[in-house]
Amino acid sequence: MPPFRPGTLGSLKCVISPGPADWPVRNTRISQSVPEAAVVSMSTPRPHSPADLALAPVLIEIEHNLARLRSSENLQFDLALELNDDDSRYSSAVERADRIREYAIRDVQLHGWQVRSTQDFYGLAVEHGDYQVSLMFGKQLTGYVEHGAQLEGAAKTS
Repeated sequence: MPPFRPGTLGSLKCVISPGPADWPVRNTRISQSVPEAAVVSMSTPRPHSPADLALAPVLIEIEHNLARLRSSENLQFDLALELNDDDSRYSSAVERADRIREYAIRDVQLHGWQVRSTQDFYGLAVEHGDYQVSLMFGKQLTGYVEHGAQLEGAAKTS
């Protein structure tokens, strides 16, 4: 069995049919089978369940919600309005990080993924089985988590 060398594909040939600019990816086909010796296993984990396949949409929706909070002109008002609560209920960094987590996962179908605050309270950990992906809060949200409402304006301007 000959060793796999980077830049070689054995007898693999790709044929791209002519067409509009967005066609090549869809119309790429393998014109000859790959010999068994040229098949190399992937070093990265492959999806093992429907939850694994749902990771990208889950992350995109959570990030979209966090982006709306990051760009908020009035973080306290937006959190209170969307979560139907009052900032006075959140006296610690842990509680404020959980408040942002609740906002971030609102209206998101998690498909079995669990979301929790990271240990440093600077983001969210999205987990399923042995896999974990972190999404960071950003400067304004981290300032709110650390100091609460009193320093929210200072975090935005510094």
